[in-house]
Amino acid sequence: MKKIILILCIASLSGCHLFTDLDGYTWYSDTESNSSDQIGTTSDNVDVTGAGSGTESDVDTDFQSGTDSVAIVATDRDSQDGLDTQTASGTDTVFQNDVETDTGIGADSDTNTNSDSGKDSDSYQLPDCSAIETLCVETRECIDLATNEANCGECGHDCGVRSSCSQGKCQPALLVDELSSTAGGMDVSSKGIFFATSGTIQYCSNPIACVGATEQLGSLSAVSSLAVTRTLSTDLIGFLGKILPSNKVASFYHCNTTSCSAPTSLSGGPGTGGTAGDMVGFGGDLYYMAGTSTSNPETSKVYRVIGMADGSTEATVVIGDHARGTRLVVDSQYVYFERMDDDGNPLGVVACNRLTGCSGYTPVTSENVKTFTALDGALYWMSGFALNYTSVTEPNEGATVATLSTAYYGEMLIDSDNLYFSTDSRIVYCELPRCAGGEKILVSGLSSPSNLRLESDYLYWLADSNTTIGAAAIYRVAKP
Repeated sequence: MKKIILILCIASLSGCHLFTDLDGYTWYSDTESNSSDQIGTTSDNVDVTGAGSGTESDVDTDFQSGTDSVAIVATDRDSQDGLDTQTASGTDTVFQNDVETDTGIGADSDTNTNSDSGKDSDSYQLPDCSAIETLCVETRECIDLATNEANCGECGHDCGVRSSCSQGKCQPALLVDELSSTAGGMDVSSKGIFFATSGTIQYCSNPIACVGATEQLGSLSAVSSLAVTRTLSTDLIGFLGKILPSNKVASFYHCNTTSCSAPTSLSGGPGTGGTAGDMVGFGGDLYYMAGTSTSNPETSKVYRVIGMADGSTEATVVIGDHARGTRLVVDSQYVYFERMDDDGNPLGVVACNRLTGCSGYTPVTSENVKTFTALDGALYWMSGFALNYTSVTEPNEGATVATLSTAYYGEMLIDSDNLYFSTDSRIVYCELPRCAGGEKILVSGLSSPSNLRLESDYLYWLADSNTTIGAAAIYRVAKP
């Protein structure tokens, strides 16, 4: 039968307090600093026949090890002996020795020793997940990896705002819609998205809320290349275009992110019979190709615009000459471009020092390369279905590292983990260094993706709008 206890508190005493239950028994309780030191059941009682006449010796031992195993033994020595034993399961090891001796009212000695060799003293019961769920150990949650946008395909793979997860893959997020069908370039930095459309350069400082919230920086025409620097307090924007209303021939210009109403002219331009090549922002500088004409190779050059923190430029210098084609790649050490001889014949891809330019023109590869990319002195390029690799320090020692399912001649990008390729309808990737397992689809169902850019955890691109016929749009997707 459960006892109902009437407690009589003696406030003036700090040691043993007497009380009597309804069955006529006399009990005691003592006050100690370790309030959790209560082990045993209600039947393990101490019978006290007189105030101060009882002596109690209480030893409590807790032990936890392995997967939350807890062994607790409590031995109470008094006029009525009792022995309680309790066992549980846990993940940690805790040893506690609690010895208490009570020789009477006001006399209380308590010694506690704790040793914890585990990481967590709390036992935790992991949830039971359903057949379609996976236990994500870090968050201790059951997750459907096929549909959860914060854990898409694997625990912790976040698709980001405005995206969704379908069949374990992050879906493209629409950032800017209803651009002119002649949208002329796009680039991304930590400060936002910059793009050209309908004779203007615009930007959005918050990619999460870009739709309908862009800001115009300047009025231009026929912008076909656009790039942004990465490390300055005020980004430089470089572009190829015409300044309205007077210019009839496109030239290269730069401005900064606060205003592009009066851009500064740069050296070079397509010129008569020439074409404009790529423009790339790296660090605080801009790099671009100008006048890449096979009929006049000596005027086809690669330039570096040295940026300053206030958005101005210190100088524009020539990095290399006899540039051919439209592809320009910059990594932490080198600037890569195709080079031609005086008759316009291709000589292969060369690498020039990013800061000082070329002192010689030893080709990294002598192949006529259609698309290539590079990272820290390692050059990758496509030749038919073959993915090839070589190093700047060992030129022309390249080797085929993988045979892919498609001859990718669209854009090609690289980061520390993957290579990315674009086709007319999809973007695929494969894992470095040798594309083990072949390429995997990152995004499909696209229409003419271009201007691929990597920034932080995302891949951005410009493509035909999925919502408005005849318009362009900017999308992004989380990197794999």
